Amino acid sequence: MKPEVTEWVTFKFHAPRGTEVYVAGTFNNWNPAAVKLVGNSKGTYTATVLLPLGRYEYKFIVNGEWRNSPDCNELVPNAFGTTNSVLTVDRATAHNTHRRTFSRRPASEDRPLWSTPTQ
Repeated sequence: MKPEVTEWVTFKFHAPRGTEVYVAGTFNNWNPAAVKLVGNSKGTYTATVLLPLGRYEYKFIVNGEWRNSPDCNELVPNAFGTTNSVLTVDRATAHNTHRRTFSRRPASEDRPLWSTPTQ
């Protein structure tokens, strides 16, 4: 069996210090508590997730409120009458629409499925 191709994706969100920020999406069955972003002194919250190549819908949960990524240009309607942000993890794509929302790391880096950001 051929191994699954994956990429590290770092989700980023800017908010005041002391804010609770999570990310949920089709990659984690929309679990609002599965991936917590960790903030730094400048109010940048990040979490790094290892994802198989593919297309995902997601939202940030900021102090309990579901929000789209302010830096994502691709949105799709959802069953709740709002929209979800779209992320495509594809080695052939430069991810220009998500440049400030996430960055990529080679899957060869030995890191857990999701982690706090490296400093």
